[in-house]
Amino acid sequence: MQNQNFQPTTTIAQIQAFEEIQYLKGAPRAYRFDAKGGFLSFRGETRLTTKGEAFTFIPIAYRIFADEILGYDRRKWVEFYFINQIGQVCSVLFHGYSVDNLRLTFADMHYDRVNFTQVKLTVKPEQRTNQHGSYYLATFSYEVLEQEEVTTLEAIINALDPIYREDTLTENASISLSQHYAAPTPAGVAEDARVHAA
Repeated sequence: MQNQNFQPTTTIAQIQAFEEIQYLKGAPRAYRFDAKGGFLSFRGETRLTTKGEAFTFIPIAYRIFADEILGYDRRKWVEFYFINQIGQVCSVLFHGYSVDNLRLTFADMHYDRVNFTQVKLTVKPEQRTNQHGSYYLATFSYEVLEQEEVTTLEAIINALDPIYREDTLTENASISLSQHYAAPTPAGVAEDARVHAA
């Protein structure tokens, strides 16, 4: 069943209207892109989109990295953070070929002189088939925010506690790109990784 409350916000006006943005440091609400079923869900329990249906969110932080997490062997990941329609900080992960698709989008954004926290990002699951059956890859497109919206969003992000997800945090991650992502160091002090490019 679809739950509109858990849907991502898609406008800066929605985000700006919240009296408070809820975020427990290191524990954002976990969303899942189901590559087998081609849909977005909340915690893998509440389906938010139908099979192959596009969904949109406004990233407030992200990192592109390689690591062994969540029981998977070492692979490429992208971790996005956004705010849902009840004012909660959330995260969603993509891996594998979806990350390759994202890099194509990143190249376009580079020439438009914007980054992922300056756009409205739309994810479209596209079906593929191989010898093991069918699956879905995430493809990405974007709409650039107005400069006033970017400034507003930046102020909202800067008011939040350091943004990261504890259960995807290891000492072995190789981060190639991130913004507004601030994981704790082994000593427990937040490492400012608001802009990172390797």
